[in-house]
Amino acid sequence: MPEKGIGSDIGGSIRMPSFFNGIFGHKPSPNVVPNHGQYPEPVTEEQNSFLGLGPMCRHAEDLAPILKIISGKKSEGLRLDENVDIKKIRWFYQDADAGSFFVSPVSPEIRELFEKIARHLEKAHSIKAAKVCYQRFSKSGPLWFANMKSPGGPSFQEQLANLNGTINPWWELLKWVFGQSEHTFIGIMTCLAEKGGCKYGDEKYEYLVREKNEFRRELSDLLGEFVFSLVLVLLSFLHPTPTAEEVL
Repeated sequence: MPEKGIGSDIGGSIRMPSFFNGIFGHKPSPNVVPNHGQYPEPVTEEQNSFLGLGPMCRHAEDLAPILKIISGKKSEGLRLDENVDIKKIRWFYQDADAGSFFVSPVSPEIRELFEKIARHLEKAHSIKAAKVCYQRFSKSGPLWFANMKSPGGPSFQEQLANLNGTINPWWELLKWVFGQSEHTFIGIMTCLAEKGGCKYGDEKYEYLVREKNEFRRELSDLLGEFVFSLVLVLLSFLHPTPTAEEVL
């Protein structure tokens, strides 16, 4: 296995594999690393802001040098070479998704990790981490799907057909049951979720876009002037490493 690599993440493809495999991954803020040449290419500004390219490394100290290389001149504004005084950082954490009905509960092992982080910060650095609970995290799935919509852009079904027609997700699901589909279960279910969700521009879409903007405002209010000296620790996944194709 190589010690260093680059991943692309629009829905967790840097964050979750890094968590599952015990390596270090970093999805940068939007527009830090250019998305030019990425396939499938994002077709809206929102998709472009959701997509991020970043390093995946065996050793944490390799993250910053690789990020400096792939971000080019934009790395100059990231202050990657400055020493960090951990005692001057404000720490917050949320150890649950705020109770979404359609999402499995967070496992005790993961909740205990958050408690360990809080205890370590207090014992080693005299830092009191504050627990927060943003209710809009319970809508993260619908918010993601709504903001991935595009006016006339290719659907996920069309993307899975390599933009040569479209797939039938119900037929692919039946084939998957018998091990005959070329597509993963999560890919097929993403197609079905996309079909059953809101349509670009409809009332539900506009509501979810407003909710996303309000959620962004809430997080911006938390950051405030402490954008370079605040850490919000969140879930990478609901429980320790799952079995194959269990992620959905």
